[in-house]
Amino acid sequence: MFIPLGTDRAMRRRPRACEALLMITIGAYVLVMLAGLLDPDMATRIIDMMTLERGATTSAPWTFITYQFAHDNPFIGDSNGSGLYRLLHLAFNMVGLWVFGRPLEDRIGHVGFLALYLGGGVIAGAGHLLDSPAPVLGASGSVCALVGAFAMLLPRVHIRILVIFILIGIWSIPATWVIAFWMVMDLVGFAGAGDGATAYAAHLGGYAAGLLTGISLLVLGRTTGDDVDALWMFKQWRRRQAARATLSQSTRSAPMTPPPKADDTTPDSVMTTAHWLREVEAGMRSDQLEGAMRRWKREAPDAPEACLPAAPQLDLANHLQAAGDWTTAADAYRRLLHHHPDHAEAPMVRLLLGVLLARKLHRADEAKALLEQARKELRDPAHVQLADTVLLEGKA
Repeated sequence: MFIPLGTDRAMRRRPRACEALLMITIGAYVLVMLAGLLDPDMATRIIDMMTLERGATTSAPWTFITYQFAHDNPFIGDSNGSGLYRLLHLAFNMVGLWVFGRPLEDRIGHVGFLALYLGGGVIAGAGHLLDSPAPVLGASGSVCALVGAFAMLLPRVHIRILVIFILIGIWSIPATWVIAFWMVMDLVGFAGAGDGATAYAAHLGGYAAGLLTGISLLVLGRTTGDDVDALWMFKQWRRRQAARATLSQSTRSAPMTPPPKADDTTPDSVMTTAHWLREVEAGMRSDQLEGAMRRWKREAPDAPEACLPAAPQLDLANHLQAAGDWTTAADAYRRLLHHHPDHAEAPMVRLLLGVLLARKLHRADEAKALLEQARKELRDPAHVQLADTVLLEGKA
């Protein structure tokens, strides 16, 4: 078993909508519990009024909303599962709401987050009704909508996970791995391998609603660009592809300059640096990226002035950042700016380096000058807005 505890995403505002949803959901649970202490039949009637069910005489349009705040309660005599199972149903949903909800609300705002949660829950409920006549209740579909949107808007964020399996420990795992695992488990359950008490169709409907919402917000520009969203990752991939194509074309059109020949006046250090730089460049050109990055990380610290040509140097730095080696990536970006200050991508490199220093390496003083210079040079409004966002976060 593993339980999400939080993310490495710093918050810029208080998650008021997330807090309100938590209080309402827990409050509804406590209300039913107290009603059950006085009159179990009363608790059952309250739950019946909140539950979403296909063709039920007690079901009404508002139950598409109310079912999201209702959970199995130990004081409802005909509910499925033990009292512990019912309590865990609420607990896991609220943990998911808190862990995934806070960063999303910080990203898309209070109103947008509330619309995503409730709207995703409506779509999740509709998905369940199309699949099964069984009644459904709980916030699982709504939380799955948050998870789907998280996959688009914050896929590069890391999630702290409490793992309870033989050994107990806390691990920091990329969000995409956690989300992919949950989606696969729900797909397997929907295919017939899961327990009958779980509304897998509601989960899948929630994921779909969240994914489509996240994609729409990015494509339509309804949320500010960030260096952790799927659109930024796609642009980075295209930029790396273009750089690789340019490097390949230039290599075919002009023979690679051979390394300098050794003679009595050539220092050994110059020969050694030239040799391994050629190997790194050749490795990247032949798509042997892992080997090229390992060679760079091994040799570059001893050669502070070493640098590749502009295109492969940028490609190298981007790959190092994508691999999570932020310190080495920052050094590679710095070398590019030092040796190729007039390169066409220099403003974008300053932005990337500034965001990296501010958000990952916590060196706001160094990042500030880079971001301020980048925002003066950049022409893309989304890039300028990203620079402003990082500066306003107080991290730079």
